[in-house]
Amino acid sequence: MNGKALLDAGIECTQKIVRIERIDQTLIDLSWRNSTDFDRLSNGVARRDESVVEPFIRKLNEFSGARPAFACFKAEVAIEVREDDWFPRLRARLGLGHWSLKPGQVGHFALMEYTVVEIFRQTSLRQPFAVPTIFESNNCEFFFPAPNGIGTGYTIDLDHNAMRDPVREFLHIRLTYSMDHLKKVIAFTGPTAAVGLAVTRNAHLLRLRTRFERADYGELMTGAVDD
Repeated sequence: MNGKALLDAGIECTQKIVRIERIDQTLIDLSWRNSTDFDRLSNGVARRDESVVEPFIRKLNEFSGARPAFACFKAEVAIEVREDDWFPRLRARLGLGHWSLKPGQVGHFALMEYTVVEIFRQTSLRQPFAVPTIFESNNCEFFFPAPNGIGTGYTIDLDHNAMRDPVREFLHIRLTYSMDHLKKVIAFTGPTAAVGLAVTRNAHLLRLRTRFERADYGELMTGAVDD
């Protein structure tokens, strides 16, 4: 029924993909419950210590859902990826407003990186990539369907004042992670930046209407919202 959302199989295979994973539950499953345990993981990632990282990757891969889901091309967030404060920067660029932390609350996150060709190698499907549609919204207020005919989704920038292009987002089938895919981890202490939902969604709608000259986009869906 949703076959039109599948992307063409001719995606450039050398392109790098990035995705953020929230890893709090994985750490709990490993009984790594304190800052010392996390520091050991962080240092292990930096040193590429298999004795530390491999158990974490195995536990991460035990997740029974359809991970990964949303992802983007690294080239479009290259500046954010290389910064020390990559998590709050990418949270804003990728519209991850559902990952909100209260003052003093700590969240743990991992930056994963892999290539298009690795997705194709792990599946027999001809079209393992897809455009996010309303079926992937899960009633998330930070998700906005892409205009018909555009061929990709676009993340909502949580900083509505930022004068930058929206990031293309897409879906792909689950990838079994390896140690090489794990690039960084972070323990981020809240609060995360507050988001004005109405102004943020409306700014995103205006940005897409302007970018694609689609004045009608959003009129037939609950896209624009009032304060």
